[in-house]
Amino acid sequence: GSRISRVEVNARLLGQWAAINNTASYSVATNDYIAGGKDGYFTFSSGTGLVNTFSELAECLVQYSRKVKTLVEPPVSEFSTQAYTNSSGYVFSTWADPTTTTTTTKKTTIPVEANGAFSVRVAAVPLILALPCFGL
Repeated sequence: GSRISRVEVNARLLGQWAAINNTASYSVATNDYIAGGKDGYFTFSSGTGLVNTFSELAECLVQYSRKVKTLVEPPVSEFSTQAYTNSSGYVFSTWADPTTTTTTTKKTTIPVEANGAFSVRVAAVPLILALPCFGL
């Protein structure tokens, strides 16, 4: 569509990013609003096998942090959004320029206390953090 382009997948972050296969089936984790076809994501509402975990994203982050004990900032190459264009046509990208996928980033670790407490400010929770709520 006109909202999304250059969609790639990296199954469980085990391999390389590759173009989405139009004949394959994929599991997607999202909130119930988007899953219901809201905000223009009509295709999700016609999906099959929908499962509502009744888990909030914040709770998924807490469960994940307790499991791994230390939160580590993923490499930029694993970010779910690599580039986007705003309504003014300005391109925001993790790439140094549009012709390369090379970039540098610093590692950030966040210790998780024994009781599961941690302090972090996030603008968006990556999809990978929601996976423990699905038993993945």
